[in-house]
Amino acid sequence: MNLVDKEAFLHNFFYVLCRRKILILVTFLLTLAMVFFAGFLLTPTWEAEALLLVDAPTRANPSPFPGLMSPQPPASTDDPAQSVVALLTGKSMAYEMVKRFGLDERKRLKTQEPDTLRDKAKMAIIHLMLAPVTLMQKIQGVEIGPVDWVDKAADDFRKGLFPWVDAKVNTETQVVDLKINGETAELAQAVALALIEQAQKALSDLSAQYNGSTRDAYRRQLTENESRLQTAQAALRSFKEANHGILPSDEVMLKTAKLNELVAIQNRSKSELEVLQAQIASLTAATDDAPFLIASSVIEANTVMQDLSARLHSQEVALAAMLTERTEQHPDVINARTEIRQLKSELQVELVRLGKARESDISRGDAELRLLEQDLQQLPAKEAEAARLTLQVQIYQQLCLSVQSRLEEMDVLARSGIAEMRIKVLDAPVVSQTSDSDFPSMLIVAIVALVFAFPVSVGLPFFVEYWRDPIKGPLDLELQQVPVIGVIPTLEGGEAGLRNVGL
Repeated sequence: MNLVDKEAFLHNFFYVLCRRKILILVTFLLTLAMVFFAGFLLTPTWEAEALLLVDAPTRANPSPFPGLMSPQPPASTDDPAQSVVALLTGKSMAYEMVKRFGLDERKRLKTQEPDTLRDKAKMAIIHLMLAPVTLMQKIQGVEIGPVDWVDKAADDFRKGLFPWVDAKVNTETQVVDLKINGETAELAQAVALALIEQAQKALSDLSAQYNGSTRDAYRRQLTENESRLQTAQAALRSFKEANHGILPSDEVMLKTAKLNELVAIQNRSKSELEVLQAQIASLTAATDDAPFLIASSVIEANTVMQDLSARLHSQEVALAAMLTERTEQHPDVINARTEIRQLKSELQVELVRLGKARESDISRGDAELRLLEQDLQQLPAKEAEAARLTLQVQIYQQLCLSVQSRLEEMDVLARSGIAEMRIKVLDAPVVSQTSDSDFPSMLIVAIVALVFAFPVSVGLPFFVEYWRDPIKGPLDLELQQVPVIGVIPTLEGGEAGLRNVGL
């Protein structure tokens, strides 16, 4: 490029900037406003950070007598800290935190009933963007099912635009850096503490579930549930196709769900009654020396039974100690046996009372069931059947999700030897109550706005000039092979202007 070309290039460059100065200014201000508005739409979050040490004890040397040793967990194939990260960020943990802190309800309210200007603006933008899709669905008659807010909140917790949980392993250490982002400082700290507590509890609960037979049983159960789910979905789909997409009303769904709940309660009550009756029979037929064993959750929850069984156990221990030094005819032994018989008699009376109470509950439940079944019989039969099939699908979906989450935890356990791990909190999660939100920072938003607005505002005029059709100079005509004799300038001021240039 020669000197003339350079001068022409610089002249054209500054000419475009000066000519389009209004466009540059307006574009710059609009871009700044758009970036600041985008920063306003981002929900402020507070960050709670904790450091966790993954303690994985080394495996003891094998015994020279392996036949006398209990089976050992499988050897670890993954890094222990990475396995803990997978546990902390897993779907099961996300569901637990969502349910514990009501994050699904928070998300539903933000979506359906936004109460702040930020949430209203975000939902208005989302509805505007999805308007064509929603219109097409209505035209095609596509059925939109109910929203699973728990699943959506769990996905946001793990993999959202700005996920709540972030965990990573510090380089070449067994220290896990856990970060929780919450909408308030208190919520961020509470979720972080609960997540650590739940992870420690999960390691404790799963420590005995590393063996392959248990995982195989879970896999078989998952396969069976998936097969039942597919069958239920096919039945529901066929029913809707045969009945032109009929949907049950809210009343039918509620009454059908209540019926299923009552049936489950009745079955559990009848099972507990059978256990109580068996307990009474065994207590009646048992000898004085036979120990009394609690075999029902109903009994364990009863304070009277707890007190009587504790006193009975104390007397039985005392009698065993007496018989080592005294004979059967000793007065203390006789008194102890009399006390034991009295306590067992009181236990039997209390068991009979519990059984009658359970029978009363069953009778009351049967009456409620009959009334509910009569109500359902008066409702449209097709809607009732659709509700039954819909609830059946939902039940199998929940079962599959529960078994799948448990199986994922057990796979992590078996793969990493996590049964031997312990989590120690090196730095507890704390959020300063006087600090500002961690994100978004207005300083960062301002820097991003300036960095983004400058090239856009400067580049747009050249883009516009490039695509404009009018002839801007001799070079445009040379490209079309049109000879140019000279250029006549446009001067302001009429004759005065001509005299100033010597014409």
